Amino acid sequence: MALFIVVVGSFIIAFLSTLYFFYLSYSRLDEFEDSLRTSRLVVYNKNYLGDSGLARIYRMGQIAYLCAFQGFAIRQGQLDAEEASRLPSRLTRLVVWPTRLLLVCGALIVLLGGYGTYLGGFKQ
Repeated sequence: MALFIVVVGSFIIAFLSTLYFFYLSYSRLDEFEDSLRTSRLVVYNKNYLGDSGLARIYRMGQIAYLCAFQGFAIRQGQLDAEEASRLPSRLTRLVVWPTRLLLVCGALIVLLGGYGTYLGGFKQ
């Protein structure tokens, strides 16, 4: 029963985090893109995807990735190290922990779902 509660709780947290990112994509995306003007990933996605609702959500996800995993994005050439250091901390705080929380919840759902399906768990 405890594992079931953890899985349901993870779904709820993941759903709320997703709603939060929808809100950010409509309210703060322009601030993030102004701060990341020279990032190849941001510039390409802004020019290629346009400004539709789904495109804004996708672009916010890309920016959340750049902020949450700056070291990896710099090594991949998707983010300039100087630009990453100039990124305002008030903006990065908005996306870093929710992004990591969403990844942890996703991992819990996958791991516990696999436990229930393939290892014979969740049986009474």
